[in-house]
Amino acid sequence: MPHRPHDISWHEEFLAQVRDGKSFSEAIKDVGSTKQTLYQHFQAFPDFRQQALTLRRTSGRSRSGPLPYVHGREKQLVGLAIAGLTVEQTAYVLGVAYHTVYNWLRRHPKAQATIRERRAEQGLPSTRSLDWPVDIDDLLELLRLIASGLDLRAACGQARIPEPTLKRWRRGWPQVDALVVAAAADGRQRAIRPYRRLECPGRYCGTSTGYDYGCRRTACRTAAVTRVTQQRESERKTRERPE
Repeated sequence: MPHRPHDISWHEEFLAQVRDGKSFSEAIKDVGSTKQTLYQHFQAFPDFRQQALTLRRTSGRSRSGPLPYVHGREKQLVGLAIAGLTVEQTAYVLGVAYHTVYNWLRRHPKAQATIRERRAEQGLPSTRSLDWPVDIDDLLELLRLIASGLDLRAACGQARIPEPTLKRWRRGWPQVDALVVAAAADGRQRAIRPYRRLECPGRYCGTSTGYDYGCRRTACRTAAVTRVTQQRESERKTRERPE
């Protein structure tokens, strides 16, 4: 009795599922077959087996860790990359493997071109890491917590970053603000909005610091001079007041 030939029509779909980060068990189930059939095809088609093993290794899937899916998080990925994160940093924030982000960008050249254009418009390097004005490790941990679904207060608490500190970061450096907004772009009901850039009120500023106006200096010289002037004027009026 002649041997019935194998049906290999599902091979390409199976490899595409593995490339996206799924396990062999999940991929073979999605194509409508069984593990026994898969192992039979691995023995009959060594090239097919080698392709599957290579894709599983390069997809960065951890056998015991979470599934490194990018599907549904494309907006976060692109936003974080445009704001200045490298591929490795973006992968850490999203909780996926480096190769998962790299392979997704390679399969979506339009998104990659958009990222390069937007970074060039901002004067940012295309791939090299930026010299961030804040502790990048603390910032990445905060972004990872926000991307996981936490609100700003809960994320600051777990990352041990005071809320006023985060406010100062966002007010003072637009790139940090863009990262926070991009990390929260997961379709949540109350999206995090970017800080509105305020103009310096000059001598009418009532504070000695410029945090609320996005000033880069710790102390606002204009406000400090104004306060000293007002204090001297008050003292002068007090001395001239008749007893």
